Amino acid sequence: MQLVSVIITTFNSEKYIRKTIESVQSQSYSHIEIIVVDDFSSDNTCRIIKDISFTDPRVKLIELSKNHGGPAGPRNIGVSNAAGQWICFLDADDLWHSSKLSIQLDVLKKTGKFFCCTKKRIFNEHKEFNCNEQLSNKKPNFYLNFRQQCSKNRIPTSSVLISSFLLKLNPFNESPHYHAVEDMQCWLQILESGKKCLFINLPLVGYRINENQISRNKLAMAKKFYMVINNYKLKSGEGFGWKKYLYFLEYCFYSILFVFINKFS
Repeated sequence: MQLVSVIITTFNSEKYIRKTIESVQSQSYSHIEIIVVDDFSSDNTCRIIKDISFTDPRVKLIELSKNHGGPAGPRNIGVSNAAGQWICFLDADDLWHSSKLSIQLDVLKKTGKFFCCTKKRIFNEHKEFNCNEQLSNKKPNFYLNFRQQCSKNRIPTSSVLISSFLLKLNPFNESPHYHAVEDMQCWLQILESGKKCLFINLPLVGYRINENQISRNKLAMAKKFYMVINNYKLKSGEGFGWKKYLYFLEYCFYSILFVFINKFS
């Protein structure tokens, strides 16, 4: 069996971290290591993780001596300590369906691909995510390419499963300017290299919405998105040129559509 390294980054996550780790421990595919990188928490996050690790040796805690101001640095540290052939990420307040890893590994084995993600299902304090829901794949899977990623970050980080060698060639940008969009930058680099991301059309990730998430601030995220495409350098050394304005308009359209759908759904 191939080892999967699950990297969870935490910062003052005592409220949710136990349930998050439990959703990984309950995976039907059990040959995993769970690397929790704590970004200098000041609450009881590390104590909770240590308690869990006493009963499950797959859980390994890395306590950082300073705060990095975002998940990019802790994720890169987790990747550098990962022993698995496959790597995936999970935010400290998100949840996984119990079949996530087994479904992803099976699909990648059948297709011979190295990079995949899944649909996410939004939940909050009033709407739960069922980790054991019966699933049926009524919609076909499809591939995401570089051009599609240029206009919208379509790859939820907590849903990714990727070959370790591919990710280690493309680390997350640790600049504080890329906080909240470091994942988009990373996926752009990988997709530009010619690797497509297989999108598995099943809601295998529960994405928790709370008031403190920068991704909920559409104006701030629009500015971050424009920064990424404005600064992005293609492998030729050139930028996007006039196309960056087209990508930005598409991004704004999708953002408005998202707000409209969620308001009236």
